[in-house]
Amino acid sequence: MATTFIMTAVLLGRTYGTSPSVATRFSLVAAGILALLSKETAAVLPVLLLIDAWIRKKSSRTLLVDVGVLLALMGTVGAVRLALRFGVTSPPHQRAIDPQRVVPEFWKPRVSLPYRCP
Repeated sequence: MATTFIMTAVLLGRTYGTSPSVATRFSLVAAGILALLSKETAAVLPVLLLIDAWIRKKSSRTLLVDVGVLLALMGTVGAVRLALRFGVTSPPHQRAIDPQRVVPEFWKPRVSLPYRCP
C-alpha cells in the first residue's frame, strides 16, 4: 500500500503546473501521510519528489512548499516515534566490552558431541 501511495504522490507532483488547485495540493499531502502511515520507509517521499522535479527540470514554488510541508510532517513523526521509543534523555553510559572476555565466549562450542571423533 505504501508503494501505491508513494507513486500516487509522485504522479500528483508531476501535475503541478504554475498554479495547482487546492485539491491537488491536499491530495499530494494526504497521499504522503497515508504512505507514511502504511510504512515508515515512505519517509523518502519528499526526496523522491525533489529528485523527480529536478530530473524533469520542472519545479514550481508550490511543489517546493508542499514538499517542505511533507518533510516537516515526516520529520516530526520520526522524532516523536524516536522519543517515545528511547525517551528524551540520553541513555546511560555502558562499560566498554573487554575483548579478553568476549573472544573466549565466542569460540566456545555451542553443541556438545556425544562421542569422540577419531
